[in-house]
Amino acid sequence: MNKKINKKIILISTFVVLGILFLNQTVCAANPTLSFLPTIASENIGTVFNLTVQVNPQGNKVCVVKGTLEFNNLACQSITLAPNLMAQTNPTCTNPNFIIGIPKCATATQGVLTISVQGNKVGQAKASFTKSSVIGVGVLIPSDSQGGVYTITAPLVLSKSSLTPTPVITEPSPLFDVVSEPVPATSQKSIIPLIIFSAVVLVLFLLFIVFIICRIKSYIILNKNENKIIK
Repeated sequence: MNKKINKKIILISTFVVLGILFLNQTVCAANPTLSFLPTIASENIGTVFNLTVQVNPQGNKVCVVKGTLEFNNLACQSITLAPNLMAQTNPTCTNPNFIIGIPKCATATQGVLTISVQGNKVGQAKASFTKSSVIGVGVLIPSDSQGGVYTITAPLVLSKSSLTPTPVITEPSPLFDVVSEPVPATSQKSIIPLIIFSAVVLVLFLLFIVFIICRIKSYIILNKNENKIIK
């Protein structure tokens, strides 16, 4: 009798412990999160950039993700499914609904989609999910979603004046100014008489020198002759 009671106590204790462990794991596990990366960015208008959709199981086992992509002030260019995933409903830019299966289910962060987008106009842009849900092993798991916020800016436009180099002007020295400056015609005419006058003066001076030399020679010869006569 005591043995049967002991077996029942052990069996009940085992179920209680297992139940506590199961409840503890359920309570402590956070909700899986479906999110856009990057969550914040700044891009020029018209520039194509990539967004990644990923799921973080947060300690759960995620086998299927589903929902609808929504874009505000963003033009979708293309949507690519991550490798090794199975799409029951493959999203496109015109029909962004998705139901995607993860073979063997995911227990770690898993990339799901890569989306190429570009900003429509300057201002704030957003990417988000609507009607998103996460399914575990045959069970719908409570989940969260996180969108992205992006700042679309105008590209910097350089003016022509900023692109044109400023010419460097080097002023010539006064010496080169004097040499390179042409002599006016009137100045040339006034110089010619001066040159002629200078030449005449020079000739007269040379003649005067020659005359003086001749006189000195004559005087010397005359003195020599007088000295000879006296002797």
